[in-house]
Amino acid sequence: MKLKKAMMSAAPLLLMVLTSQAQFNIPARQGLVNDFAAKLTAEEKKSVDSRLRDFAIRHQTELAVVTISTESLKGRPVEEYSRQLANRWGIGAGVGKFGLLLLVAIGKPDAQGVYSGSTRLEVSRRLEADITNDAAGEIIRQMRTDLRAGRFADALQRGIDGTDRALAKKLDQSAHSVDSSRYQDSEEDWVSSIFSSFWVIGILVIATPVLLMILFIARIKSANRQKALNIPRVTKQKGRNKPKVSKSKRGRASHAPAADHNSYQSESTSYTSYDTSSSYSASDWSSSSDSSSYSSDSSSSSDSSSSSDFGGGGASDSW
Repeated sequence: MKLKKAMMSAAPLLLMVLTSQAQFNIPARQGLVNDFAAKLTAEEKKSVDSRLRDFAIRHQTELAVVTISTESLKGRPVEEYSRQLANRWGIGAGVGKFGLLLLVAIGKPDAQGVYSGSTRLEVSRRLEADITNDAAGEIIRQMRTDLRAGRFADALQRGIDGTDRALAKKLDQSAHSVDSSRYQDSEEDWVSSIFSSFWVIGILVIATPVLLMILFIARIKSANRQKALNIPRVTKQKGRNKPKVSKSKRGRASHAPAADHNSYQSESTSYTSYDTSSSYSASDWSSSSDSSSYSSDSSSSSDSSSSSDFGGGGASDSW
């Protein structure tokens, strides 16, 4: 009986887990603009597509726009649908996993013609630091008025513009921080160079008199030692004590045996052969393993970006 009650109490939790893990019926991708709710005209699609292409070029980030009906969610949260859609389509995979998905789920209008639905801006992991959850929420909340009034093209353009400004602001802040750090580093280098110059000048001013004093004392001690030992000074006498060579010795010197020419020639030959054997061939560098390892690294890095990486970053809004 207790086991039956425990199973009955765990059934709702198990059903919730299974429902959250279920897969949506993801449609095939149509491009950067995917109007599955059929709320855009041909001209509006073209305008939004042009805006998204310009966005991709400026920020090296892929932003895809999707409109669906609220029935496609099947009563489940829009966050689950958008995350599965972004990962299944691989949004941003071709640009280093920098991807964004702007999803609008549109319901039927009421008697006054006011629409209701939900919006989701899905942010890949590599952009979560640039577009935080708070920033994403602010962007999609600015779309509410146009969405409720049925101006879906204007709402999408507003969302794209807000995302563009958020990334541009982040880039400006990064550039400003880099310039400030460079100025600070240059100022610190200038101050440190001045201090190092003062140190060098101070050391020279102090060390030079000390060295001269040491040399002077050493010279005095050397002179006193010579006087104490009575060492006579040695002077050179030009033209004296020059040895004389007799004629007989000169004759013997002229008949001295000559150096062995063959031995000298063999030594020079061996030296020449040593130099020529030390040459190398430039073709040895062509078989280096560095190029192969570099190509393998580049191929592995390209494979790592073959899928997108959306982990739930972003914001949702119901209107």
